[in-house]
Amino acid sequence: VLPLYTLSLTKSGALRSDVPPDARSVWLLRLRCAGPAAMMPLIYPRLYNIREAGCDGQLLPPALSLSSEKLDPQTIFLLENGVEAFMYVGKSAPSGLVHDLLGLNSLDEAGVGPGSQPISLERRDSQISR
Repeated sequence: VLPLYTLSLTKSGALRSDVPPDARSVWLLRLRCAGPAAMMPLIYPRLYNIREAGCDGQLLPPALSLSSEKLDPQTIFLLENGVEAFMYVGKSAPSGLVHDLLGLNSLDEAGVGPGSQPISLERRDSQISR
């Protein structure tokens, strides 16, 4: 497991040369001040399949290993590191799931793509959004 965490740390904002100095300082401060439980997701983020959320009475499904092979274009994934969260919405994700989670009829309404701004998620009155 050590090689995996070492490689992940070299790809983090703390050690990358293409990260601005201010952002690198923030990363180093986060790593320095975090305890082991909070540090691990910073180094190796957690990936969740949103379609499986709420199954078996759990709030979040089990975390998946970080691999592009896990990214299915027919579902929605949440990647989080304890500080930031990113959502990957597959191009073929069911429109009902996209509507229940994001309140959009299609991804075209979000204006996503290169150079787009992040969108804010609002709490919706649907089971998957809770």
